[in-house]
Parts: sequence; C-alpha cells; structure tokens
Amino acid sequence: MNHAAISPCPLYVKEAIYKHVENWESMNPEFMSLVPYGGEGPGQGETSAVKQSFAKLLNAKPQEIALVPNTNIGLNTVIHALDIPSGKNVLMADAAIEHPTLLPRVLANRGVKTQFVPRKSGQIRPEDVQSKIDKDTKLVFLGHVEYSQGTRNDIKTIGEIAHRHGAYILVDAFQSVGAMRVDTKKLDVDFLSTGTYKWMLGIKGTGFLYVKEELITKFEPGLFGWANGPYYDSWKKSDRGWIRDLHPSASRFETGSSCILGFEAAKAAIDFLLNIGMDTVEKRILLLTDYLIDRLKKLGIEIHSPLDPNSRSGIVTFRYPDATEVVKTLRAKGFWVAGGFHYLDGIRVSPHYYNTEEEIDNLVGQLRR
Repeated sequence: MNHAAISPCPLYVKEAIYKHVENWESMNPEFMSLVPYGGEGPGQGETSAVKQSFAKLLNAKPQEIALVPNTNIGLNTVIHALDIPSGKNVLMADAAIEHPTLLPRVLANRGVKTQFVPRKSGQIRPEDVQSKIDKDTKLVFLGHVEYSQGTRNDIKTIGEIAHRHGAYILVDAFQSVGAMRVDTKKLDVDFLSTGTYKWMLGIKGTGFLYVKEELITKFEPGLFGWANGPYYDSWKKSDRGWIRDLHPSASRFETGSSCILGFEAAKAAIDFLLNIGMDTVEKRILLLTDYLIDRLKKLGIEIHSPLDPNSRSGIVTFRYPDATEVVKTLRAKGFWVAGGFHYLDGIRVSPHYYNTEEEIDNLVGQLRR
C-alpha cells in the first residue's frame, strides 16, 4: 500500500516483459518493428500503440503525447522549450521537500524570477495563485496531487487564472494519473508530465509528456536528437543531416531511443487500467481510503490528509509517534507504507484498487499494538 512511491509488478506487466524478452531473444519481426523506438514514422520504430493507450487515459490525442524516461525529464523538456525570457517570472509551490527541484536556480541563471505560492493545509489555493500572478508571469507549475498529504489541487481553476494572464500551466501528474480520472480537456492544461511506476503500475524508466495540440508547433525542442523529426526518404536529399524537419506532433520533443521493454510493460499496465475503467479505479481507491480514515479516527489518530471529498486522492497521511521507526517495523512485517519527515513526521498509506479492506484492517491492527 505504497503506490505513491512505487507499485509491485502486476502479473500482466510481468507477462508483457517476458514476452518482449522472448521476441528480443529471437529478433523476430514483432521486435524489429519496434526498433529503434523513438519519434514516429518510417525508420524510427513503432511507438504509436503505447501513445494511443496513454492518450485514452488522459482523453487526449496520440499526437499530443511524447515518450520520456521519467516525470522530471518531461518537466525539463517543457522548461527548455518555453525558453522564458529574462525579466519574466514563473509561479510554483513554495520551496519545500514536497517537490525537490533546482528549477529556481536554473531559472535564475537565465534571469527569470521564481514566485513561490505558499501551501495552506497542504494545498495550492487558486486565490493565492491569483494574488501572486502578474503580467510578467509566463508559467504556473504545480503538482496535481501533493505527494506528502495527498491534497488534490484545483488545476482547472488555477489554469483558468494562468490563461487569463497569458501564462501557461505545467502539471506534474505523477500522483494522479492511474489513481483517478485525469481529463486534459476538462482540466485545460497546457503541459502535463508523469511516470508510470507508481499509480499506473508500470516500470521505472518510462514516462509521458502531454502537450496541448495547438501548442505543439509553437515550440521547438530544447534538446536535439534523431527522434525530433522524420527522416529524409533519400540520402541524396540529406545534405544537412538525416532529419528533414521537426515532427508536427509532440514526438518532436523526443530525442532518441526509448526503453522498448519499459514501454511495452507500461502499455500492458495502461491497457489493464483502461479495461477496468478509471471511474471504477478511482471510486474503489477512494472507498478504501475512506475506510482507512474511518478506522484511524476511531483510534483517535489525527489525519493530515484532507477530508473534503473534492480535495482527496489515493493518499492518506496521519500523525503517529516515532513514524520513521514504526514504518521500519511495519515493513519488516510486510506492510509497505511510507513515513518520516517527508510526511509531516507521520505515516503515509496509498492503496490501489486491488487492495482490500482486510489488508487495511490488518495494518490498523498493527497500529493499535
């Protein structure tokens, strides 16, 4: 029950990995059709299938999806592409271990100021964004769900504020995609990045970047490689290199070969979630967290996570004495949870749809001892 950190490997993901290794071992046509696995189009490998699956998860279009190795590379890709001018500013959550990043330092080196928006009760409130944003703000950057307490930020309202001021919104969705329905069209986000090894039940080394369709050709990649664009169809035409131009899709933000094994595993994980339905997954996760909160309240334990249903997620954090040591003891007994100063000196539990009420009862039973 630690999906906010990393998920165990589901059977269907394991099977996808084994199947890929067998194809790789024999170098059969199915494997070779994927090589080298970057960009799109002739000679660049078949990446469309996994992009189609992830796009469905976000109510997006496949051409709005780029493959990245992790969430932070996706976020960096956007920062480099935006190339924010000196004298402008970026809004982000207040400096905390909540989102450890050197972004303010990187921006400062470019003459770009960082405006910090304070969290209140673990949440970035739209009114606080409104009070900080100004005519020089070019980007609002925040997480969809705060990883320590599980507070869900009001991305739609914050995005509306950003757009009214001519700014873009960039969202780290690592703690939401796979745990709840995330609809990029309803949220109206400009850029979104996430990895797969937490709530999506995928594997490390795989992630996705979403770029709103109308923004794709407005920006050029800040990192270069053969996957940025389609190849020429003839060597005679390639006097300045193999790449003819930039892809008209988000694939222009890919630089080279991605991990085929990882994305084959990610596709299996995503397709399984799609088959269940994200509404069903989210409902089940919230039911389990409701059950956990109710059990904790009966023990008189203080809950750090929000109780308002509109601000909830799959994460429940609560105060507990000597949390770091208690978590070590729990893990030794097979209860995989997180705890310590990252979580307000409490314990964080993050169950997924397949966890059971009995497992939560067993965990709470350990806390009563």
